[in-house]
Amino acid sequence: MTMLYHYCSMASLLKIIESASIHCSNVSLANDPNEIILAKRDVFPDFFQKLAGIPYHGIDNTHEFFVLSLSRKPDALSQWRGYGDMGKGVMLELDLDVLKACNYASSQCDSNVHILNDSVFGTPVFEAVDVIYNEQVFKARLEEALKHHDDGKLLKSIKEMDVTDINFIKFVNRLNGLSACYKSAFYKEEDEVRCVIFSDISEAGYRPNKLRGERWGEVIEQQVLFLESQGKLSPRFPLRLKFKNLMALHGVMLGPANPNSVDMLQAVLQKNGFADTKIDKSVGYFRAPN
Repeated sequence: MTMLYHYCSMASLLKIIESASIHCSNVSLANDPNEIILAKRDVFPDFFQKLAGIPYHGIDNTHEFFVLSLSRKPDALSQWRGYGDMGKGVMLELDLDVLKACNYASSQCDSNVHILNDSVFGTPVFEAVDVIYNEQVFKARLEEALKHHDDGKLLKSIKEMDVTDINFIKFVNRLNGLSACYKSAFYKEEDEVRCVIFSDISEAGYRPNKLRGERWGEVIEQQVLFLESQGKLSPRFPLRLKFKNLMALHGVMLGPANPNSVDMLQAVLQKNGFADTKIDKSVGYFRAPN
């Protein structure tokens, strides 16, 4: 059982429990202006130069990546201030293993355990990754990716930018996926874990992912949604929070400035099928600004 935490507003909580799903946001629309850019600006050029003696061409499919940001820190003041509506929101306690089990997908692998795999190139579309805040650690992860995908022809394909080589495409996808999990050391205090989803985009638009529950075999299509956010269209990928007798939402904590009672929250959870979800209150208190 791996518990991770997601801080959000009361408005977001209502949408989450009413839909029994939590959204992964398109990484290209993240609030942090350095998302993706940091790796591609500061690390990739040197990596490609040393690897193949070529400049980094900026192969980019990051518009196809979706992330759900979680933290390993429960009831953390910085998280309440940054993401929990200045303490007036809630903290969701999510069981990562159950979240994965609620969202298995059709896979070419023999053992489809805790991985969604519906990408045409076999790239996992759901992977929980600890955000990396150290450049040397990030470079080591790039080296691991290179070793994993090196089939003897990879270096030649990199030099020639051979997009017909499926293994090269897998490698590029992996690098872009890792770039979605590299941030400045300034954010290290957040201790962030990201669920990273890769969704192929064709001329027909975002392709649905066929999900199934491994134990029950129920097949559904999980389609990318489009929501409006501050005037912009924001693509989201929903993850199910429950499936059959599985429940990924383990608990909800009221923030230190949340005016709602435990009884009121309990009534809302029960109404939406989350009666077994435990409720806590933050041990802290502060007066949020109006």
